[in-house]
Amino acid sequence: MAGSELLDRIRELLRQDGKSQGTAASYLSHIRLFLERFGEAAPDTPDEDIRAYVEELADMGRSPSYASQARSALRFFYTRLAGRADPLDGVRTAQDAGMADRAFTREEIARLLDCTEQPLYRLAFMLMYSSGLRTNEACALRRRNVDTAGMMIRVNDRTGRHLRTTILPRSCLALLYECLARRNDEQPYLFPGRGRTVCVTGRTLQRSFNLSLVNAGLETPGRMTLSWLRHSFAVHLLEDGIDRRLVQELMGIVSTSMMTPYVRLAAANRSLRVMSPLDRFYERG
Repeated sequence: MAGSELLDRIRELLRQDGKSQGTAASYLSHIRLFLERFGEAAPDTPDEDIRAYVEELADMGRSPSYASQARSALRFFYTRLAGRADPLDGVRTAQDAGMADRAFTREEIARLLDCTEQPLYRLAFMLMYSSGLRTNEACALRRRNVDTAGMMIRVNDRTGRHLRTTILPRSCLALLYECLARRNDEQPYLFPGRGRTVCVTGRTLQRSFNLSLVNAGLETPGRMTLSWLRHSFAVHLLEDGIDRRLVQELMGIVSTSMMTPYVRLAAANRSLRVMSPLDRFYERG
């Protein structure tokens, strides 16, 4: 069904449901933007991509009310038009959950990685934490976009659109080379799915992540999502005194206001990360 036909069908469903003129206009606006991103395949878009799209709205600096309207519109689209279960069931915004409980400590990160048995998934988690990747960005990461010479990652979306450039940590190189050495396929993605040209899904990564949480003895997996790795990237860099504008650039966040929760969380622990000038003197010696 073409985009115009989808919108016409949505208008009819909105009329049948007795939605007000303002609500109908809001839903249509949000759904039109969503269709511009995912095209005619929108009704079959995986749940993890829909959730990632909603998460990106916050990163783009959209207000909580805007994000709430988008979620309502997408719920309507999938439950009424596509006949699917609500793909956003249980999704909470950063404001709903509170940033205070949306980042790992450094010790928890170490335990989580140590308890991830499959090397490829451990690499995915390492890059999400160390490079600030969103779940969908890690899934869509292509081998050619990992620049080991320049120590950088060119972040694209699944359509190949360039989003930003971020850092590639040297601590990931050994595992990266190990994972690539095991490959004998021509799959373009660093984290391949089951098909020849398909990347791993966010759902698969989340299942492995949940298992690692259990093995690491961390709290209930259902409360922690893969996005915590990206949040931890921001918080830990800010704790170490990295300029917030640089962190914002590395994360691909448009609005400076969206950095405020990270700054507040980092401020609580920043003093504990300061090295005494006397210790630094003896370290050089």
